[in-house]
Amino acid sequence: MPPILASPSLNEATQLWEKLNRRSNDIAQFQIARLRECKGPLSVQQQYAAELREDIDSFQKLLEELELLADDQEKESDRVAVKTWAGELGVTLSQLKKDSRSALLASKRTIDSLTRDHRDDLLRTSAISKSAQSRDEGGDDALMRTSNNVTEALRRTTATMQQELERSVLTTQMLDESSRTLHATSDLYTTFSTLLTTSKTLVTALEKADWLDRLLLLSSLAFFFLTLAYVMKKRVIDRGIWLAFWWAKYVPWKSLLGTGRAEDGTIVSALEKSHVVNEVTTTVAEQVAAATAVLASLATAVVTAPAAEPSSVMEDIADIDSMIEHVSMMMEAPEGEHPNAHGVTVEERGEVVLRDEL
Repeated sequence: MPPILASPSLNEATQLWEKLNRRSNDIAQFQIARLRECKGPLSVQQQYAAELREDIDSFQKLLEELELLADDQEKESDRVAVKTWAGELGVTLSQLKKDSRSALLASKRTIDSLTRDHRDDLLRTSAISKSAQSRDEGGDDALMRTSNNVTEALRRTTATMQQELERSVLTTQMLDESSRTLHATSDLYTTFSTLLTTSKTLVTALEKADWLDRLLLLSSLAFFFLTLAYVMKKRVIDRGIWLAFWWAKYVPWKSLLGTGRAEDGTIVSALEKSHVVNEVTTTVAEQVAAATAVLASLATAVVTAPAAEPSSVMEDIADIDSMIEHVSMMMEAPEGEHPNAHGVTVEERGEVVLRDEL
């Protein structure tokens, strides 16, 4: 027994420790021994076991309180001492639990053994009467077994039918879902078919527009090079000829050559040829510029309005063809028949110039 000190918390811990010792002695020396020696009946054995269990639970709660009091001690030595008491009582609690379980098992084995012996005695005394009754009840037992077998078979059949019914319902639901899926797929394929038809129409229209654009580009390129050729002719070749022979109109060809009127007309024709060529070149350049403007307007109309009427496009193309034909006729006419800006041929212009000189 630990010494009693002046600390109130230690005094409380000491009192609790003494109470736990008394409780452990009671459990170990009285209750466990009583339970181990119990031979029945079963209700008494269960009552003893319940009382022992309650006392062990109460002992465990008091031990927890002692552990809490160990933490509340002011001195370290007191705290260590109380924890030592708690540890010893914890070992005692574990041993009490083991002893209580062993006592309960021993009591149960004793009660079971006594019950078995009593039952064997009863069976030995009633063996003859039971054999006679079993012979009388054999037919009834067979009928009951047959009825039970039929009942079990019917139950199994009912369970099987229930499973098949559930499987049929599930199959019907799956078929409905598959039908909805097929309808949705059919609608999608119809939409895709319409989309493909529309795409085909658009691709065809784009191909036609592409060929028309190519034709317009090639025509524009051809007119560009033609205009460039005429501009080069007008700006380079004709200017060179004029610069080379500008002095010829001031030379008195009649007094120098002394030829007749026909020779004077030939000289005048040679002098006027360069002027006529210049006028023809100017006319051709104007026609080419007009054709280029028409072509540009046609290209703009095609780009801004792809769905324009074919008649307007054909009219513009006809105008371009007429301009080209006019230019070709002017280029292919004989040298003496090219009209100038006033509608006068080269021979008439030569006669007028010669008449003025005379």
